[in-house]
Amino acid sequence: MLSSAADTYLASLDRITPVSTAHVERVLIDEGADPWPAWLAFHERYAGYVQPIALDRAVWGIVHVRSHWIMEGRCAVVDQGQATETVCCADVHPSYAYELDRQGLFSGGPADSFDVYVEQLAAWWHFVGKSYRPRRLWSVTDPAWTHIIRTQAERVDRASDSFHEVFSSDRIHAVWDIELERWDTILTR
Repeated sequence: MLSSAADTYLASLDRITPVSTAHVERVLIDEGADPWPAWLAFHERYAGYVQPIALDRAVWGIVHVRSHWIMEGRCAVVDQGQATETVCCADVHPSYAYELDRQGLFSGGPADSFDVYVEQLAAWWHFVGKSYRPRRLWSVTDPAWTHIIRTQAERVDRASDSFHEVFSSDRIHAVWDIELERWDTILTR
């Protein structure tokens, strides 16, 4: 179950009428792929939402009636070897890596699941959606920022996972990259 912030974020997005989940299941089977429960659950919940990405957009879903990057009416399953496969989960340029593995891990964030990714988007959207524009700090290396963020912002548990820790307040929004052990994003007002 998503937070109310994530529900509000989703309500702010355009949504087109998606292909039914039953049809997606048939397409996956017809193309020789297993219809993994995580994939079908993703499509059921998120198909048709249109996410703006700078000058681009991602139309969430596994199969699309009209598509720019995936063959219309088809799906794009990639065999990663070693009994791992991913499915493209949005009609968006492949460089964005909008793929889910069998368990639902989302490579485009990356995030432990698409639900967590939506929570991350919602936390960011809530922060930047205020009446004034935030300032983004690049290449922050001063350790004082870690103290400032961890004392002046709260950890957003629903948006944090094994890849990122998200912290937010009225004045700061920050994302800690766990693997790289550095701040990936710091926005301030």
